[in-house]
Amino acid sequence: MWMTPWGYSYTPPPLADFDEQMVMNVRVTEAIKSVRGTQYAFGPISTVIYQASGSTTDWTYGDQGILYACTTELSGTFTSPPSIIGETVPEVYAGYLEYCKVVAEHQ
Repeated sequence: MWMTPWGYSYTPPPLADFDEQMVMNVRVTEAIKSVRGTQYAFGPISTVIYQASGSTTDWTYGDQGILYACTTELSGTFTSPPSIIGETVPEVYAGYLEYCKVVAEHQ
């Protein structure tokens, strides 16, 4: 999962920010998918998993003003076996490379 603000609320961030975050989400998850076909769910934490207050993503965006704040949960389950690490790392690496490109384009 690739998640962005907000976790504490079902109300999305201001539209301009939300749109930029969703563009980033799509680009990152498409890069992940290109490695071996794994589709990561994406969007605000509160809609992807559940409402959760106190997330670093919410603090980073809301308090520090970092537009592309995000949280990643790897494919599999929360307690996936070590055997999937070799499969997961290349796809997440591709996602973070794309994430860095998005951030660099907006500096």
